[in-house]
Amino acid sequence: PVSSFGFALSEREFRDALALRYYRPIVALPAMCDGCGDPTSVNHALNCRKGGLIIRRHNEVRDALGEILAMAYGNQIIKEPIISEADVSKNTPGLVADLAVRG
Repeated sequence: PVSSFGFALSEREFRDALALRYYRPIVALPAMCDGCGDPTSVNHALNCRKGGLIIRRHNEVRDALGEILAMAYGNQIIKEPIISEADVSKNTPGLVADLAVRG
């Protein structure tokens, strides 16, 4: 693992990664999901939309792409720009993009 690229793992993360790779049980897996309150399993932890791992993985990809685009286009990158505001009268949610690039 290379720390400068964000690949450094803590002891627990490394142990959990090995357990996942070799189909072993995860040590000290929380009983309940911190996001939705459902019972936790490895499958739930990797797929729960409220627990954070999906959002965390998505944001890591978004941030890496943003860094690459910033190298190419400078400071023309906008993170999470608002495309349209929420309209309460029509009950429509707002629309937010991940990145906007001008260049």
